[in-house]
Amino acid sequence: MTPATPTLRSDARRNRQRILVAAAEVFAEGGVDAQMTDIAARAGVGIGTLYRHYSTKEELIYAVVNAWFEDLLTATEEAAEIADPATSFRTFFAEMCARVASAATLARALHTPFTTMPRPVPAERRVMEIMRELVDRAQVAGALRRDIVADDLPPLLATIAEASHDDFYAHRQWQRYMELILDGLCSATPSPLTRRT
Repeated sequence: MTPATPTLRSDARRNRQRILVAAAEVFAEGGVDAQMTDIAARAGVGIGTLYRHYSTKEELIYAVVNAWFEDLLTATEEAAEIADPATSFRTFFAEMCARVASAATLARALHTPFTTMPRPVPAERRVMEIMRELVDRAQVAGALRRDIVADDLPPLLATIAEASHDDFYAHRQWQRYMELILDGLCSATPSPLTRRT
């Protein structure tokens, strides 16, 4: 192997990362109708370089979604390392909310392709596995109400996304709604929930 090979691979990795960042920005601004040429220009790469990494727009959208979940997975794994179950769950939920809020515009732009692409994407599957573990740990420790399941959390996160996207609610800080949700999840004397169907 020549010394030049690792450099080429490193350049390719950097280009891929620049493309993913640029694609997320351009899709958030212009939706899925954004042009691949605009993404390449934002990334500072040639259109040929973009297509060498992602041969279709659908492939690029899938990669953007998975990259978002990979970032979320890193934060989820860090939260899972916290020894105290209550702190671990609260940290996890707060990190989830922060990332959902920051990506609200992108999520809205990619909603249609997201619902039709193969799911779950690789990193998403692992996030869901850890989320179930954190819920179980917190419930065993008495730090989380026992009548919820991990599948209850994504709709709550969607509420945060909607609040952070709407200028009226965003002005009033989505963090307030996150704190209200957490207090309800971690209540020592919760009101009974409607049975899941």
